[in-house]
Amino acid sequence: MNRTGCWLVVICLLLGGLGRASAQVTDATRVAAFREERALIQKLEGEIPETRGTTWDYGGWYRFSFTRFDDFMKDRELADHDLRIWGTLSVEDIHQFYVRGRVTFVDWASGDAPNGRDHDTVGPDLELGWYLFRLSRCVKKYWHQDWPVDVDVKLGRQYIEIGRGVVLSQILDAASIDVGNFYFGLKLFGGRSLDSQENLDVTAPMWWHDKRDFVGVQASVKNVIPRHEPYVFWVLVDDKNSYNAIPPAGQRFGYNPQYYGFGSQGYIIRNLRYWAEYIVEEGKSQTLGTGIRANAVVAGAEYYFTGVPTRPRVELEFGRGSGDGDKLSPTDTFGGNTPGTSDHCFLAYGYHDTGVAFAPRLANLRVYRATAACHPLERWNCLRNFELGMSYYWFEKDKRAGGVSDWRANLQNHNLGQEFDVFANWRITSDLLWSVRWGHFCPGRAFTDTNDREYVLTSVTYSF
Repeated sequence: MNRTGCWLVVICLLLGGLGRASAQVTDATRVAAFREERALIQKLEGEIPETRGTTWDYGGWYRFSFTRFDDFMKDRELADHDLRIWGTLSVEDIHQFYVRGRVTFVDWASGDAPNGRDHDTVGPDLELGWYLFRLSRCVKKYWHQDWPVDVDVKLGRQYIEIGRGVVLSQILDAASIDVGNFYFGLKLFGGRSLDSQENLDVTAPMWWHDKRDFVGVQASVKNVIPRHEPYVFWVLVDDKNSYNAIPPAGQRFGYNPQYYGFGSQGYIIRNLRYWAEYIVEEGKSQTLGTGIRANAVVAGAEYYFTGVPTRPRVELEFGRGSGDGDKLSPTDTFGGNTPGTSDHCFLAYGYHDTGVAFAPRLANLRVYRATAACHPLERWNCLRNFELGMSYYWFEKDKRAGGVSDWRANLQNHNLGQEFDVFANWRITSDLLWSVRWGHFCPGRAFTDTNDREYVLTSVTYSF
């Protein structure tokens, strides 16, 4: 057995003794799970090979993770074994086919599964499957025309992320077109959510399935303003769910927003990276006579210390999603906006970092985050890529009387509390990664439930 295999066996044995696995129960659990899945998908997206000529390749990921978290009046434990196999084929440097399948074995601690099945298998499913046609390369090869821009057309199940990912960061069955060169980029897409996606509104009929169409465009300017990349985008969401046989009679559940956003990212000075984005949300909300008038902003900066032992970095970020004082739930129709009034609560289909123990949606929320990390053991070659860090979060309501995605914050007070997260990532070898994250949330004065909450996640990922 090679060195990587030995490391994998040792870590799996250590993790296996920690307990069983977790599932999505409360909305906070859904958000925390979305965070982990999004981070993993982004990592996998970065490893999709840029093939040349006529060739093929294949590989996979195996990830074992253990999660323990405080759910409402119950501690739950979950372990899951996640296997993803991918293959790609490139033809003449013009056509590329990519597929990635997934199968997961879920193992709950006895009695912890919300659906009563402590042991379950999810899949095998098609996670991604797309065809990429490089139009500009085709024109150059067969018609000997050299276009000033690259044009790529992608069809199939693919990952779509717009801007910072706050408005949209999901896998969709979609068609997309990417046009760009050294100075600008343009992305257009249209697609539909997957059948396995859950509706944000858990009071809606058949909330465990969601059917929505997404259409959008994003344009960016690159290498025109030195060190800065400004961009703008627009996204339209069309609710296609069937809400027949709705109790009470006449109740509507549709949510049809559209988003306008602009932002910029780049470097202020060397080693100081920044990002900023402002979003306006409009459209029609669930309740009769309701129009959406909401907004959000995210901004942050990260500084890397070069030439300093342990390679430290610090990061500051602020996020705000507007709220509505008469809306008790930012996601649900029941307890939602008052009929006949504008809905000022921001709600989207992406993600913003709000920790793991509290993990609220960026809706009627202001969150301040400070993160510091370093490589404390870099003097030892085998631990050179071991990173240790901590994040601090401070949470506030945007509107004191409004609700957030955790219904237990039901008091009219701005103070939602604070959270401390500790994380560690160890790149043991080029194909073996171990990670751990621990979060501790202390509720503020907006909560009737003042018990502290904890969240623990540890995982080992092996790529092959």
